Amino acid sequence: MQKDWEQSSQPAPEVTPAQKDIKQVGSELAAAQSKLNGVRKEKESLQSELAAARGELNGVRKEKESLQSELAAARGELNGVREGKESLQSELAAARDELETLRVKLEKVRSMKVAELQKTRDVIIDPKRVASVLQPLLIHADPAVRRAAVEAAGDLGSPLLVFSLIQRLNDPVGEIRHVALATLRAITGQSVVARLPEDEPVRRTLLKVLRRCWTQSGGLTLRLKQ
Repeated sequence: MQKDWEQSSQPAPEVTPAQKDIKQVGSELAAAQSKLNGVRKEKESLQSELAAARGELNGVRKEKESLQSELAAARGELNGVREGKESLQSELAAARDELETLRVKLEKVRSMKVAELQKTRDVIIDPKRVASVLQPLLIHADPAVRRAAVEAAGDLGSPLLVFSLIQRLNDPVGEIRHVALATLRAITGQSVVARLPEDEPVRRTLLKVLRRCWTQSGGLTLRLKQ
């Protein structure tokens, strides 16, 4: 017992400089290890962010490619529309040229017909023969020919053309209708009607009445309600 006490009461051994250095190196190594772990975690975080950024970049690239494809398709469609427009413009130009050619030909034919009609008016022949010549001209497709025929009928002054002139009171051209009305008044010496109706079905009814009146009594004077 005395020996154990003597041993326990001995002072603790002193720490040598080498042990202090080892302890300091161990602390520094632990701190370095901790920093390394922090760097590794930061690296992993950066790698995760980089991977996310790459994924987002790939998504943007795919979206860009999709938009480029849509743009290319839109450009192709636009080019098709432009080509179609140019084709239509060419067809329209050709149609206009053809229409102008037809107009020139029609003008020549009209001039010939009018000239023929003028010759017919200037020649004094049998009224029946003149009336037979004017009959088809009063229903000619060309309004200029029909008008000239109505005027020629007025110059002739023959009652033989009254029925044909009554028909012209319903001519599609308003000017010809009024010329026909004036011609009928000149031929018959009667007022016929005070005015012509604007409504086409009403004019057709008027024509029937006038034809019946002329056939039955030789009179054409009617009164229309204003």
